[in-house]
Amino acid sequence: RQIEGPDYNDLDIEGEGECVVYQNGEVIPCFWEKDASDPKSKLYFLDKNSGEEIPFVPGQTWVEIVEPGQEVNWE
Repeated sequence: RQIEGPDYNDLDIEGEGECVVYQNGEVIPCFWEKDASDPKSKLYFLDKNSGEEIPFVPGQTWVEIVEPGQEVNWE
């Protein structure tokens, strides 16, 4: 689904970085990666311990992007 309007930010995401996945009551340290040479490539979320792709449960998924050094808190 394409989202448009003044509240939508379109980001060019490429390369790799650290992330955290919160799913089914679990906190999963991970990293993301996306092929910089192919703008249509898939964005992968990989478990930091196993290196395996994290399977997301069906349903609505939220992705929050924060600036480097920005604090993230959760309850």
